[in-house]
Amino acid sequence: MKKFNQRPGWRARFLLFLIVGCSFLKAKADLFPFNATYSGANEVPANASTAGGIIVGVYNDATNTIYYNIIFGGLSANSTAAHFHAPAAPGANAGVTLGHAGFPTGVVAGNYTKIDVFTDAQETNLKAGLMYSNIHTSALPGGEIRAQIVLGAASTEIYTFNRTYSGAQEVPPNTSTATGTIMGAYNAAINRIFFAIQFSGLSANAVAAHFHAPALPDANAAVTIGYGGFPTGVTSGNYNRTFMLNDVQEKYLLAGLTYSNIHTTKFPGGELRTQIFFDAPFEAPVITCPADITTSNDPGLCSASVVLDATVTGTPKPEIIYKVGSTIIASSHAFPVGTTTVNATAINGGGISTCSFTVTVNDTEAPVIGNLKADPAVLWPANHKMRDVKIMVDSSADSTSIRDNCPGPISCVLSVTSNELVNDAGTGNTSPDWEIVNNHFVKLRAERSGTGTGRVYTITMKCTDRAGNMSEAETTVIVPHDMSVKSRANGSRMMENTLAVSVYNNPTKNYFTLVVEPGISNENVFVRLFDMTGRVVETTNSASRIIRVGNTAGAGIYIAEIRRGTEGTQMKLVKLE
Repeated sequence: MKKFNQRPGWRARFLLFLIVGCSFLKAKADLFPFNATYSGANEVPANASTAGGIIVGVYNDATNTIYYNIIFGGLSANSTAAHFHAPAAPGANAGVTLGHAGFPTGVVAGNYTKIDVFTDAQETNLKAGLMYSNIHTSALPGGEIRAQIVLGAASTEIYTFNRTYSGAQEVPPNTSTATGTIMGAYNAAINRIFFAIQFSGLSANAVAAHFHAPALPDANAAVTIGYGGFPTGVTSGNYNRTFMLNDVQEKYLLAGLTYSNIHTTKFPGGELRTQIFFDAPFEAPVITCPADITTSNDPGLCSASVVLDATVTGTPKPEIIYKVGSTIIASSHAFPVGTTTVNATAINGGGISTCSFTVTVNDTEAPVIGNLKADPAVLWPANHKMRDVKIMVDSSADSTSIRDNCPGPISCVLSVTSNELVNDAGTGNTSPDWEIVNNHFVKLRAERSGTGTGRVYTITMKCTDRAGNMSEAETTVIVPHDMSVKSRANGSRMMENTLAVSVYNNPTKNYFTLVVEPGISNENVFVRLFDMTGRVVETTNSASRIIRVGNTAGAGIYIAEIRRGTEGTQMKLVKLE
Protein backbone atom coordinates (compact mmCIF):
# COMPACT_ATOMS: atom_id res chain seq x y z
CA MET A 1 0.00 0.00 0.00
CA LYS A 2 0.99 3.63 -0.24
CA LYS A 3 1.99 5.47 2.92
CA PHE A 4 0.23 8.79 3.38
CA ASN A 5 2.47 11.12 5.33
CA GLN A 6 0.23 14.13 5.07
CA ARG A 7 -3.41 14.87 4.49
CA PRO A 8 -4.37 16.82 1.38
CA GLY A 9 -5.98 20.22 1.69
CA TRP A 10 -9.62 21.20 1.41
CA ARG A 11 -11.26 20.04 -1.79
CA ALA A 12 -13.42 22.91 -3.00
CA ARG A 13 -16.47 21.06 -4.27
CA PHE A 14 -16.30 17.69 -2.55
CA LEU A 15 -14.86 17.55 0.94
CA LEU A 16 -15.46 13.88 1.35
CA PHE A 17 -12.21 12.86 -0.36
CA LEU A 18 -10.46 12.76 2.97
CA ILE A 19 -7.14 10.94 3.11
CA VAL A 20 -6.19 9.52 6.47
CA GLY A 21 -2.54 8.59 6.82
CA CYS A 22 -1.85 5.43 8.78
CA SER A 23 1.08 7.23 10.35
CA PHE A 24 -1.44 9.20 12.41
CA LEU A 25 -2.51 6.07 14.29
CA LYS A 26 -0.72 4.35 17.13
CA ALA A 27 -2.33 0.95 17.61
CA LYS A 28 -2.18 -1.27 20.64
CA ALA A 29 0.19 -4.24 20.10
CA ASP A 30 -2.59 -6.86 20.03
CA LEU A 31 -3.15 -7.42 16.31
CA PHE A 32 -1.03 -10.05 14.56
CA PRO A 33 -0.97 -10.84 10.82
CA PHE A 34 -0.28 -14.29 9.42
CA ASN A 35 0.20 -15.81 6.00
CA ALA A 36 0.91 -19.52 5.39
CA THR A 37 1.07 -21.85 2.38
CA TYR A 38 -0.67 -25.21 2.03
CA SER A 39 1.11 -28.20 0.52
CA GLY A 40 1.12 -31.99 0.63
CA ALA A 41 4.76 -31.86 1.74
CA ASN A 42 3.62 -30.27 5.02
CA GLU A 43 1.45 -33.29 5.87
CA VAL A 44 2.69 -35.92 8.36
CA PRO A 45 3.54 -38.13 6.68
CA ALA A 46 4.14 -36.07 3.53
CA ASN A 47 2.25 -36.93 0.34
CA ALA A 48 2.83 -36.28 -3.33
CA SER A 49 -0.24 -34.05 -3.91
CA THR A 50 0.37 -31.19 -6.31
CA ALA A 51 -2.50 -29.17 -4.79
CA GLY A 52 -1.76 -25.85 -3.16
CA GLY A 53 -3.33 -22.98 -1.29
CA ILE A 54 -2.80 -20.08 1.10
CA ILE A 55 -4.33 -18.96 4.37
CA VAL A 56 -4.02 -15.28 5.25
CA GLY A 57 -5.49 -13.48 8.21
CA VAL A 58 -5.31 -11.42 11.39
CA TYR A 59 -5.46 -12.43 15.04
CA ASN A 60 -6.74 -9.99 17.72
CA ASP A 61 -5.48 -11.19 21.08
CA ALA A 62 -7.54 -8.56 22.91
CA THR A 63 -10.75 -10.26 21.77
CA ASN A 64 -9.37 -13.75 20.86
CA THR A 65 -10.78 -13.21 17.36
CA ILE A 66 -9.19 -14.71 14.27
CA TYR A 67 -10.06 -13.37 10.81
CA TYR A 68 -8.87 -15.51 7.91
CA ASN A 69 -9.29 -16.42 4.28
CA ILE A 70 -8.36 -19.71 2.58
CA ILE A 71 -7.86 -20.13 -1.16
CA PHE A 72 -7.10 -23.65 -2.47
CA GLY A 73 -6.96 -25.53 -5.76
CA GLY A 74 -5.71 -28.64 -7.59
CA LEU A 75 -6.90 -31.22 -5.07
CA SER A 76 -6.55 -34.82 -6.22
CA ALA A 77 -10.12 -35.57 -5.10
CA ASN A 78 -13.14 -33.74 -3.73
CA SER A 79 -12.74 -31.94 -0.42
CA THR A 80 -14.55 -33.45 2.55
CA ALA A 81 -13.64 -31.16 5.48
CA ALA A 82 -11.11 -28.71 6.90
CA HIS A 83 -10.04 -27.83 10.46
CA PHE A 84 -7.62 -26.14 12.79
CA HIS A 85 -5.53 -28.77 14.60
CA ALA A 86 -3.48 -28.26 17.80
CA PRO A 87 -1.18 -28.59 19.59
CA ALA A 88 1.42 -29.74 17.07
CA ALA A 89 4.69 -28.41 15.76
CA PRO A 90 5.68 -29.00 12.13
CA GLY A 91 6.37 -32.71 11.70
CA ALA A 92 3.72 -33.78 14.20
CA ASN A 93 -0.03 -34.35 14.12
CA ALA A 94 -2.75 -33.29 16.58
CA GLY A 95 -6.48 -33.55 16.98
CA VAL A 96 -9.06 -31.09 15.68
CA THR A 97 -9.28 -27.97 17.87
CA LEU A 98 -11.81 -26.04 15.71
CA GLY A 99 -13.57 -26.99 12.49
CA HIS A 100 -13.80 -24.69 9.49
CA ALA A 101 -17.61 -24.57 9.55
CA GLY A 102 -19.16 -24.16 6.11
CA PHE A 103 -15.96 -25.06 4.29
CA PRO A 104 -16.72 -25.91 0.63
CA THR A 105 -16.92 -29.68 0.13
CA GLY A 106 -17.27 -31.85 -2.98
CA VAL A 107 -14.90 -29.55 -4.89
CA VAL A 108 -11.23 -29.54 -5.85
CA ALA A 109 -10.80 -25.75 -5.62
CA GLY A 110 -12.46 -22.99 -3.64
CA ASN A 111 -12.40 -19.89 -1.48
CA TYR A 112 -13.36 -19.70 2.19
CA THR A 113 -13.49 -16.77 4.63
CA LYS A 114 -14.31 -17.06 8.31
CA ILE A 115 -14.12 -15.22 11.62
CA ASP A 116 -13.81 -17.36 14.75
CA VAL A 117 -13.30 -16.69 18.45
CA PHE A 118 -10.67 -18.83 20.20
CA THR A 119 -10.59 -20.07 23.74
CA ASP A 120 -7.60 -19.10 25.83
CA ALA A 121 -6.13 -22.59 25.29
CA GLN A 122 -6.50 -22.28 21.53
CA GLU A 123 -4.88 -18.83 21.67
CA THR A 124 -1.96 -20.26 23.63
CA ASN A 125 -1.36 -22.91 20.97
CA LEU A 126 -1.68 -20.36 18.17
CA LYS A 127 0.82 -17.95 19.71
CA ALA A 128 3.22 -20.84 20.33
CA GLY A 129 3.16 -21.82 16.65
CA LEU A 130 1.48 -25.13 17.52
CA MET A 131 -1.60 -24.79 15.30
CA TYR A 132 -2.09 -25.83 11.70
CA SER A 133 -4.94 -25.82 9.16
CA ASN A 134 -5.67 -29.05 7.30
CA ILE A 135 -7.80 -29.70 4.20
CA HIS A 136 -9.08 -33.28 3.89
CA THR A 137 -10.20 -35.07 0.71
CA SER A 138 -11.79 -38.38 -0.21
CA ALA A 139 -8.42 -39.57 -1.58
CA LEU A 140 -6.46 -38.46 1.48
CA PRO A 141 -8.90 -38.42 4.41
CA GLY A 142 -6.10 -37.75 6.93
CA GLY A 143 -5.26 -34.54 5.09
CA GLU A 144 -4.15 -33.67 1.55
CA ILE A 145 -2.65 -30.22 2.16
CA ARG A 146 -1.61 -28.52 5.39
CA ALA A 147 -0.37 -25.07 6.50
CA GLN A 148 1.33 -24.27 9.82
CA ILE A 149 0.04 -20.98 11.34
CA VAL A 150 2.84 -18.71 12.53
CA LEU A 151 1.85 -15.23 13.69
CA GLY A 152 3.85 -12.27 12.48
CA ALA A 153 4.95 -9.39 14.65
CA ALA A 154 2.23 -7.26 16.18
CA SER A 155 1.20 -4.65 13.62
CA THR A 156 0.16 -1.01 13.96
CA GLU A 157 -1.49 -1.21 10.54
CA ILE A 158 -4.32 -3.58 11.40
CA TYR A 159 -7.67 -2.15 12.49
CA THR A 160 -10.85 -3.91 13.61
CA PHE A 161 -14.52 -2.96 13.41
CA ASN A 162 -17.87 -4.23 14.67
CA ARG A 163 -20.97 -2.42 13.43
CA THR A 164 -24.74 -2.91 13.62
CA TYR A 165 -27.13 -2.60 10.65
CA SER A 166 -30.51 -0.87 10.80
CA GLY A 167 -33.10 0.64 8.50
CA ALA A 168 -32.84 3.91 10.42
CA GLN A 169 -29.37 4.41 8.94
CA GLU A 170 -30.65 4.30 5.37
CA VAL A 171 -30.95 7.60 3.47
CA PRO A 172 -33.83 8.23 3.67
CA PRO A 173 -34.52 6.09 6.75
CA ASN A 174 -37.05 3.27 6.57
CA THR A 175 -39.11 1.44 9.20
CA SER A 176 -37.57 -2.01 8.71
CA THR A 177 -37.26 -4.01 11.93
CA ALA A 178 -34.53 -6.22 10.47
CA THR A 179 -31.18 -6.42 12.24
CA GLY A 180 -27.65 -7.45 11.43
CA THR A 181 -23.97 -7.03 12.24
CA ILE A 182 -20.75 -6.77 10.30
CA MET A 183 -17.45 -7.38 12.03
CA GLY A 184 -14.00 -7.58 10.59
CA ALA A 185 -10.45 -6.38 10.35
CA TYR A 186 -8.47 -4.36 7.86
CA ASN A 187 -4.76 -4.97 7.31
CA ALA A 188 -3.46 -1.73 5.83
CA ALA A 189 -0.06 -3.26 5.18
CA ILE A 190 -1.53 -5.46 2.46
CA ASN A 191 -4.81 -3.58 1.73
CA ARG A 192 -6.91 -6.60 2.76
CA ILE A 193 -10.25 -6.50 4.56
CA PHE A 194 -11.79 -9.54 6.30
CA PHE A 195 -15.41 -9.40 7.41
CA ALA A 196 -18.39 -11.49 8.44
CA ILE A 197 -22.05 -10.46 8.15
CA GLN A 198 -25.05 -11.86 10.01
CA PHE A 199 -28.55 -10.59 9.19
CA SER A 200 -32.14 -11.57 9.96
CA GLY A 201 -35.72 -10.33 9.84
CA LEU A 202 -35.63 -8.70 6.41
CA SER A 203 -39.05 -7.54 5.22
CA ALA A 204 -38.45 -9.22 1.84
CA ASN A 205 -35.87 -11.42 0.17
CA ALA A 206 -32.31 -10.14 -0.12
CA VAL A 207 -31.21 -9.31 -3.66
CA ALA A 208 -27.66 -7.94 -3.19
CA ALA A 209 -25.21 -6.30 -0.79
CA HIS A 210 -22.25 -3.99 -1.33
CA PHE A 211 -19.73 -1.54 0.04
CA HIS A 212 -20.60 2.01 -1.03
CA ALA A 213 -18.35 5.12 -0.93
CA PRO A 214 -17.60 7.95 -0.49
CA ALA A 215 -20.46 9.19 1.68
CA LEU A 216 -21.16 10.67 5.07
CA PRO A 217 -23.82 8.81 7.05
CA ASP A 218 -26.47 11.26 5.79
CA ALA A 219 -25.68 10.77 2.10
CA ASN A 220 -25.66 8.01 -0.50
CA ALA A 221 -22.86 6.89 -2.79
CA ALA A 222 -22.16 4.46 -5.60
CA VAL A 223 -21.11 0.84 -5.16
CA THR A 224 -17.36 0.40 -4.72
CA ILE A 225 -17.28 -3.37 -4.03
CA GLY A 226 -20.06 -5.88 -4.61
CA TYR A 227 -20.45 -8.83 -2.25
CA GLY A 228 -20.10 -11.72 -4.70
CA GLY A 229 -21.96 -14.80 -3.48
CA PHE A 230 -24.02 -12.91 -0.92
CA PRO A 231 -27.08 -15.03 0.04
CA THR A 232 -30.09 -13.89 -1.99
CA GLY A 233 -33.74 -14.98 -1.97
CA VAL A 234 -33.62 -15.20 1.85
CA THR A 235 -34.55 -12.96 4.78
CA SER A 236 -31.71 -14.08 7.05
CA GLY A 237 -28.23 -15.44 6.56
CA ASN A 238 -24.50 -15.30 7.09
CA TYR A 239 -21.72 -14.14 4.80
CA ASN A 240 -17.93 -14.21 5.18
CA ARG A 241 -15.58 -12.56 2.74
CA THR A 242 -12.23 -10.93 2.19
CA PHE A 243 -11.28 -8.33 -0.42
CA MET A 244 -8.15 -6.58 -1.57
CA LEU A 245 -8.77 -2.82 -1.70
CA ASN A 246 -7.18 -0.40 -4.08
CA ASP A 247 -5.70 2.80 -2.64
CA VAL A 248 -8.80 4.89 -3.35
CA GLN A 249 -11.08 2.35 -1.67
CA GLU A 250 -8.68 2.29 1.29
CA LYS A 251 -8.77 6.08 1.61
CA TYR A 252 -12.56 6.07 1.83
CA LEU A 253 -12.56 3.18 4.32
CA LEU A 254 -10.02 4.75 6.70
CA ALA A 255 -11.77 8.13 6.42
CA GLY A 256 -15.10 6.72 7.65
CA LEU A 257 -16.71 7.32 4.26
CA THR A 258 -17.60 3.70 3.43
CA TYR A 259 -20.88 1.99 4.32
CA SER A 260 -22.28 -1.52 3.90
CA ASN A 261 -25.77 -1.89 2.44
CA ILE A 262 -28.11 -4.89 2.17
CA HIS A 263 -30.76 -4.56 -0.57
CA THR A 264 -34.11 -6.36 -0.79
CA THR A 265 -37.00 -6.62 -3.21
CA LYS A 266 -39.04 -4.30 -0.97
CA PHE A 267 -36.23 -1.81 -0.49
CA PRO A 268 -34.10 -2.06 -3.64
CA GLY A 269 -32.21 1.07 -2.60
CA GLY A 270 -31.25 -0.58 0.67
CA GLU A 271 -33.12 -2.05 3.66
CA LEU A 272 -30.19 -2.25 6.11
CA ARG A 273 -27.15 -0.02 6.30
CA THR A 274 -24.21 0.70 8.57
CA GLN A 275 -21.23 3.02 8.32
CA ILE A 276 -17.83 1.35 8.78
CA PHE A 277 -16.02 2.91 11.73
CA PHE A 278 -12.98 1.33 13.39
CA ASP A 279 -12.21 0.49 16.99
CA ALA A 280 -9.17 1.83 18.87
CA PRO A 281 -6.63 3.24 18.11
CA PHE A 282 -9.11 5.35 16.14
CA GLU A 283 -10.76 7.92 18.40
CA ALA A 284 -14.14 9.22 17.30
CA PRO A 285 -14.39 12.98 16.80
CA VAL A 286 -15.92 15.35 19.32
CA ILE A 287 -16.94 18.57 17.61
CA THR A 288 -17.80 21.88 19.29
CA CYS A 289 -19.71 24.50 17.33
CA PRO A 290 -19.25 28.23 17.88
CA ALA A 291 -21.95 30.26 19.57
CA ASP A 292 -24.67 31.58 17.28
CA ILE A 293 -23.20 34.34 15.11
CA THR A 294 -24.84 37.72 14.49
CA THR A 295 -23.29 40.27 12.16
CA SER A 296 -24.15 43.13 9.81
CA ASN A 297 -24.18 42.91 6.04
CA ASP A 298 -21.02 43.67 4.10
CA PRO A 299 -21.12 47.17 2.55
CA GLY A 300 -23.20 47.24 -0.60
CA LEU A 301 -24.21 43.58 -0.30
CA CYS A 302 -27.28 41.75 0.94
CA SER A 303 -24.98 39.25 2.62
CA ALA A 304 -21.96 38.96 4.87
CA SER A 305 -18.85 36.83 4.56
CA VAL A 306 -18.47 34.85 7.78
CA VAL A 307 -15.58 32.63 8.86
CA LEU A 308 -16.76 29.42 10.56
CA ASP A 309 -14.60 28.17 13.41
CA ALA A 310 -15.91 24.95 14.93
CA THR A 311 -13.27 22.95 16.83
CA VAL A 312 -12.77 19.19 16.97
CA THR A 313 -10.76 16.50 18.71
CA GLY A 314 -10.16 12.92 17.54
CA THR A 315 -7.53 10.53 16.14
CA PRO A 316 -6.62 10.79 13.35
CA LYS A 317 -7.44 14.49 13.18
CA PRO A 318 -10.93 14.74 11.65
CA GLU A 319 -12.01 17.04 8.88
CA ILE A 320 -14.86 19.46 9.61
CA ILE A 321 -17.53 19.66 6.92
CA TYR A 322 -20.07 22.50 7.00
CA LYS A 323 -23.47 22.20 5.35
CA VAL A 324 -26.45 24.45 4.76
CA GLY A 325 -29.23 22.01 4.06
CA SER A 326 -27.62 19.42 1.81
CA THR A 327 -25.08 21.85 0.33
CA ILE A 328 -21.47 21.71 1.48
CA ILE A 329 -20.01 25.17 2.09
CA ALA A 330 -16.49 26.44 2.72
CA SER A 331 -15.39 27.65 6.15
CA SER A 332 -15.58 31.22 4.85
CA HIS A 333 -19.01 31.66 3.32
CA ALA A 334 -21.26 34.50 2.17
CA PHE A 335 -24.50 34.24 4.15
CA PRO A 336 -27.62 36.10 2.99
CA VAL A 337 -29.48 38.56 5.16
CA GLY A 338 -31.61 36.60 7.62
CA THR A 339 -30.91 33.58 9.80
CA THR A 340 -29.24 30.46 8.37
CA THR A 341 -28.70 27.18 10.22
CA VAL A 342 -25.28 25.63 9.68
CA ASN A 343 -24.70 21.94 10.38
CA ALA A 344 -21.11 21.00 11.14
CA THR A 345 -19.89 17.42 10.83
CA ALA A 346 -16.54 16.01 11.90
CA ILE A 347 -15.61 12.55 10.66
CA ASN A 348 -12.67 10.18 10.69
CA GLY A 349 -12.26 6.43 10.59
CA GLY A 350 -13.36 6.18 14.22
CA GLY A 351 -16.74 7.83 13.99
CA ILE A 352 -18.71 10.99 13.43
CA SER A 353 -19.79 13.98 15.50
CA THR A 354 -22.23 16.74 14.58
CA CYS A 355 -23.40 20.07 15.93
CA SER A 356 -25.25 23.09 14.58
CA PHE A 357 -25.40 26.83 15.02
CA THR A 358 -27.03 29.81 13.34
CA VAL A 359 -25.62 32.72 11.39
CA THR A 360 -27.80 35.83 11.45
CA VAL A 361 -26.98 38.64 9.03
CA ASN A 362 -28.77 41.92 9.74
CA ASP A 363 -29.35 44.46 6.99
CA THR A 364 -28.08 47.70 8.54
CA GLU A 365 -27.48 49.62 5.32
CA ALA A 366 -29.85 52.43 4.39
CA PRO A 367 -31.10 53.00 0.83
CA VAL A 368 -29.05 55.31 -1.36
CA ILE A 369 -30.97 58.27 -2.74
CA GLY A 370 -29.30 59.72 -5.80
CA ASN A 371 -29.12 63.40 -6.70
CA LEU A 372 -32.50 64.80 -5.64
CA LYS A 373 -33.78 67.55 -7.92
CA ALA A 374 -36.89 69.68 -8.32
CA ASP A 375 -38.35 70.79 -11.64
CA PRO A 376 -38.83 73.71 -11.79
CA ALA A 377 -36.32 74.84 -9.15
CA VAL A 378 -37.39 78.51 -9.39
CA LEU A 379 -41.00 79.72 -9.23
CA TRP A 380 -41.70 83.01 -10.98
CA PRO A 381 -43.67 85.16 -11.11
CA ALA A 382 -44.60 85.32 -7.43
CA ASN A 383 -48.32 85.40 -8.23
CA HIS A 384 -49.56 83.42 -5.19
CA LYS A 385 -50.65 80.52 -7.40
CA MET A 386 -49.98 76.85 -6.68
CA ARG A 387 -47.43 75.38 -9.10
CA ASP A 388 -46.77 71.72 -9.96
CA VAL A 389 -43.23 70.66 -9.08
CA LYS A 390 -41.77 67.31 -10.11
CA ILE A 391 -39.34 65.71 -7.66
CA MET A 392 -36.71 63.63 -9.44
CA VAL A 393 -33.87 61.36 -8.38
CA ASP A 394 -31.02 61.42 -10.90
CA SER A 395 -33.41 62.92 -13.47
CA SER A 396 -35.91 60.08 -12.93
CA ALA A 397 -39.41 60.78 -11.69
CA ASP A 398 -39.78 57.32 -10.12
CA SER A 399 -38.03 55.22 -7.49
CA THR A 400 -35.72 53.33 -9.87
CA SER A 401 -32.80 55.56 -8.93
CA ILE A 402 -33.22 54.84 -5.24
CA ARG A 403 -30.92 51.90 -4.64
CA ASP A 404 -30.63 49.48 -1.75
CA ASN A 405 -28.21 46.68 -1.01
CA CYS A 406 -31.10 44.21 -0.58
CA PRO A 407 -34.01 43.55 -2.92
CA GLY A 408 -37.47 44.43 -1.75
CA PRO A 409 -39.81 47.38 -1.50
CA ILE A 410 -38.49 50.81 -0.53
CA SER A 411 -41.00 53.20 1.01
CA CYS A 412 -40.39 56.91 0.41
CA VAL A 413 -42.23 59.95 1.76
CA LEU A 414 -41.86 63.65 1.04
CA SER A 415 -42.08 66.59 3.41
CA VAL A 416 -41.90 70.34 2.73
CA THR A 417 -40.71 73.26 4.86
CA SER A 418 -40.23 76.96 4.12
CA ASN A 419 -37.81 79.58 5.43
CA GLU A 420 -40.74 82.04 5.66
CA LEU A 421 -44.00 82.12 7.53
CA VAL A 422 -47.00 80.92 5.57
CA ASN A 423 -48.71 84.29 5.98
CA ASP A 424 -46.16 87.11 6.11
CA ALA A 425 -46.09 90.61 4.76
CA GLY A 426 -46.61 90.52 1.02
CA THR A 427 -47.53 86.83 0.84
CA GLY A 428 -51.15 87.40 0.01
CA ASN A 429 -52.48 85.71 3.17
CA THR A 430 -53.08 82.44 1.35
CA SER A 431 -52.61 78.96 2.78
CA PRO A 432 -51.61 76.22 2.65
CA ASP A 433 -48.49 77.04 0.66
CA TRP A 434 -47.69 73.44 -0.30
CA GLU A 435 -49.43 70.17 -1.02
CA ILE A 436 -47.77 66.76 -1.31
CA VAL A 437 -49.45 64.92 -4.20
CA ASN A 438 -47.36 61.72 -4.07
CA ASN A 439 -43.76 60.66 -3.65
CA HIS A 440 -42.75 62.40 -6.87
CA PHE A 441 -44.96 65.47 -7.11
CA VAL A 442 -45.74 68.45 -4.89
CA LYS A 443 -47.64 71.69 -5.36
CA LEU A 444 -45.89 74.84 -4.12
CA ARG A 445 -47.29 78.36 -3.89
CA ALA A 446 -45.37 80.93 -5.94
CA GLU A 447 -45.14 83.62 -3.27
CA ARG A 448 -42.58 85.18 -0.90
CA SER A 449 -42.46 87.77 1.82
CA GLY A 450 -42.32 91.31 0.60
CA THR A 451 -39.73 92.20 3.25
CA GLY A 452 -37.44 89.17 2.77
CA THR A 453 -34.78 88.14 0.28
CA GLY A 454 -36.85 85.37 -1.30
CA ARG A 455 -38.57 82.18 -0.21
CA VAL A 456 -36.79 78.82 -0.13
CA TYR A 457 -38.90 75.67 -0.05
CA THR A 458 -36.94 72.66 1.22
CA ILE A 459 -38.30 69.32 0.02
CA THR A 460 -37.04 66.33 2.00
CA MET A 461 -37.33 62.75 0.77
CA LYS A 462 -37.07 60.02 3.43
CA CYS A 463 -36.76 56.44 2.19
CA THR A 464 -37.02 53.29 4.32
CA ASP A 465 -36.18 49.75 3.22
CA ARG A 466 -37.91 46.60 4.47
CA ALA A 467 -35.31 46.24 7.24
CA GLY A 468 -36.24 49.66 8.64
CA ASN A 469 -33.07 51.44 7.50
CA MET A 470 -33.78 55.07 6.55
CA SER A 471 -31.96 57.71 4.54
CA GLU A 472 -32.96 61.18 3.44
CA ALA A 473 -32.06 63.79 0.86
CA GLU A 474 -33.07 67.40 0.28
CA THR A 475 -33.62 69.72 -2.62
CA THR A 476 -34.83 73.31 -2.77
CA VAL A 477 -37.25 75.37 -4.83
CA ILE A 478 -36.76 79.14 -4.77
CA VAL A 479 -39.23 81.98 -5.12
CA PRO A 480 -36.94 85.02 -5.69
CA HIS A 481 -37.83 88.34 -4.11
CA ASP A 482 -37.60 89.82 -7.58
CA MET A 483 -35.84 89.20 -10.89
CA SER A 484 -34.08 92.55 -11.20
CA VAL A 485 -30.48 92.62 -12.41
CA LYS A 486 -28.36 92.87 -9.27
CA SER A 487 -25.94 90.88 -7.20
CA ARG A 488 -26.50 90.13 -3.55
CA ALA A 489 -24.81 87.95 -0.99
CA ASN A 490 -26.86 87.90 2.18
CA GLY A 491 -27.95 91.40 1.20
CA SER A 492 -24.47 92.93 0.70
CA ARG A 493 -22.68 93.67 -2.60
CA MET A 494 -19.11 92.42 -2.94
CA MET A 495 -18.12 94.44 -6.01
CA GLU A 496 -19.52 96.02 -9.13
CA ASN A 497 -20.67 93.38 -11.56
CA THR A 498 -22.09 92.70 -14.96
CA LEU A 499 -23.83 89.45 -13.96
CA ALA A 500 -26.96 89.28 -11.78
CA VAL A 501 -26.78 86.41 -9.28
CA SER A 502 -28.89 85.67 -6.22
CA VAL A 503 -27.65 83.37 -3.46
CA TYR A 504 -29.91 81.42 -1.12
CA ASN A 505 -29.12 79.59 2.09
CA ASN A 506 -26.37 82.04 3.03
CA PRO A 507 -25.17 81.43 5.69
CA THR A 508 -25.76 77.65 5.55
CA LYS A 509 -24.65 74.38 7.12
CA ASN A 510 -25.20 72.48 3.87
CA TYR A 511 -24.84 74.07 0.46
CA PHE A 512 -25.39 77.42 -1.26
CA THR A 513 -27.86 77.81 -4.12
CA LEU A 514 -26.83 80.30 -6.79
CA VAL A 515 -29.48 81.56 -9.21
CA VAL A 516 -27.98 83.24 -12.26
CA GLU A 517 -30.49 85.56 -13.86
CA PRO A 518 -30.86 85.88 -17.66
CA GLY A 519 -28.33 88.07 -19.40
CA ILE A 520 -26.75 88.77 -22.74
CA SER A 521 -25.00 85.39 -23.03
CA ASN A 522 -26.26 81.83 -23.28
CA GLU A 523 -22.90 80.27 -22.41
CA ASN A 524 -22.33 77.90 -19.48
CA VAL A 525 -21.89 79.38 -16.04
CA PHE A 526 -18.42 78.87 -14.53
CA VAL A 527 -18.08 79.08 -10.74
CA ARG A 528 -14.90 79.04 -8.65
CA LEU A 529 -15.05 78.94 -4.86
CA PHE A 530 -12.04 80.44 -3.00
CA ASP A 531 -11.22 80.15 0.69
CA MET A 532 -9.77 83.13 2.56
CA THR A 533 -6.21 82.11 1.63
CA GLY A 534 -7.08 82.42 -2.05
CA ARG A 535 -7.03 78.65 -2.63
CA VAL A 536 -9.58 77.29 -5.10
CA VAL A 537 -11.63 74.67 -3.22
CA GLU A 538 -14.31 73.96 -5.81
CA THR A 539 -15.02 74.58 -9.49
CA THR A 540 -18.26 74.07 -11.37
CA ASN A 541 -19.14 74.39 -15.05
CA SER A 542 -22.91 74.24 -15.56
CA ALA A 543 -25.42 74.84 -18.30
CA SER A 544 -28.09 75.47 -15.66
CA ARG A 545 -28.86 78.84 -14.12
CA ILE A 546 -29.38 77.18 -10.72
CA ILE A 547 -26.15 75.89 -9.24
CA ARG A 548 -25.30 74.30 -5.90
CA VAL A 549 -21.85 74.86 -4.43
CA GLY A 550 -20.09 74.35 -1.12
CA ASN A 551 -21.66 71.04 -0.11
CA THR A 552 -18.27 69.53 0.75
CA ALA A 553 -16.65 72.73 2.01
CA GLY A 554 -15.81 73.07 5.68
CA ALA A 555 -17.02 75.86 7.93
CA GLY A 556 -15.60 79.27 7.01
CA ILE A 557 -15.87 82.29 4.75
CA TYR A 558 -15.57 81.84 0.99
CA ILE A 559 -15.60 84.01 -2.12
CA ALA A 560 -17.59 82.76 -5.09
CA GLU A 561 -16.47 83.97 -8.52
CA ILE A 562 -19.27 83.50 -11.06
CA ARG A 563 -18.72 84.05 -14.78
CA ARG A 564 -20.82 83.58 -17.91
CA GLY A 565 -19.06 84.59 -21.07
CA THR A 566 -17.90 88.21 -20.57
CA GLU A 567 -20.24 88.73 -17.58
CA GLY A 568 -19.11 88.11 -14.02
CA THR A 569 -19.47 88.88 -10.33
CA GLN A 570 -18.12 87.86 -6.91
CA MET A 571 -19.97 87.01 -3.67
CA LYS A 572 -19.10 86.33 -0.04
CA LEU A 573 -20.48 83.05 1.27
CA VAL A 574 -20.52 81.87 4.90
CA LYS A 575 -20.48 78.12 5.78
CA LEU A 576 -21.55 77.34 9.35
CA GLU A 577 -20.46 74.48 11.62
